Amino acid sequence: MRCEYLQNPLGIDVLQPRLNWILTLTNRGDHQTAYQVLVASTPAILAQNQSDIWNSGKVVSDQSVARCI
Repeated sequence: MRCEYLQNPLGIDVLQPRLNWILTLTNRGDHQTAYQVLVASTPAILAQNQSDIWNSGKVVSDQSVARCI
């Protein structure tokens, strides 16, 4: 996962940051059909598949680039 093409940025100055990711698919023919971005204040919250800051909800898309709104 990257934000504004940076991995683990400490801060960004963009109001609507772009996220992008690289899929690690293991089976031939596998492909992305949707994504969901969760943002949390701690890794422990994310480990529970929860968010306390932002949740994109399920977005049906084969694109691996998203603009946060």
